[in-house]
Amino acid sequence: MANKTTNYKLTKPLESEFYDVGVQNENMDKIDAQMKANADAVEALQKGQSGKADLVDGKVPAEQLPNMNYDPKGTAQNKVSEHNLDQTAHPYLLNQIGTCVEAGKGKTGPSTGGVAQANPRNKPKV
Repeated sequence: MANKTTNYKLTKPLESEFYDVGVQNENMDKIDAQMKANADAVEALQKGQSGKADLVDGKVPAEQLPNMNYDPKGTAQNKVSEHNLDQTAHPYLLNQIGTCVEAGKGKTGPSTGGVAQANPRNKPKV
């Protein structure tokens, strides 16, 4: 009785058996079907990778990187600085800071209940 291959179960006639074209054709059909399945799987993987970066040594090649012209140098820093200096950006916080500064100068503010909180002997040097 013929043996079968491990992976694809192709028929391997024994040396004592006569050659049978039907067995050979059956083996070829199995090989053909598996090769087609492999080719289809490779094509599906390649289609799934289209539009994705081709990593080279773990890095995306420069020609596949997006254009970096959306934020000229210093733009973000300038916007943050403008925001920090804007008196209308955070009025609640600015009001608290102003109250603390006034209290530190020995003046009374709305949160001190009319009493100066600064110690005149420990005036900060300005």
